[in-house]
Amino acid sequence: MRHVNIQQNFTQVVEADEFLSLSSEQLVKLIPSDELTVLTEEKVFERVVCWVKHDSDSRKCILPQLLEHVRLPLTSESGTLKSIEAYRPNTGVWTTIADMHLPRKNLGVVEFER
Repeated sequence: MRHVNIQQNFTQVVEADEFLSLSSEQLVKLIPSDELTVLTEEKVFERVVCWVKHDSDSRKCILPQLLEHVRLPLTSESGTLKSIEAYRPNTGVWTTIADMHLPRKNLGVVEFER
């Protein structure tokens, strides 16, 4: 799939299975592009998370790098974080571990080894 086609039709392309087969290098080039046509930055964030979850065992390590390119300050109130989630590699599942008392608009990624 051509890079320009993906940029211009991002909303439609990300719904196709082919999006999930993009390489991490392709995604890192795509999401920070000023030419990306998308109604809201939440869509970019949602699809990045979906892309990672599609093959979480091999992709979870690239998530922090990808999130650096998502323009979180441009998200609307609907994109505000209202809870804290944790990824559990042993189950491959994201779980809510706490609600935030005050919603936050900026995202932090932390890796913690137990």
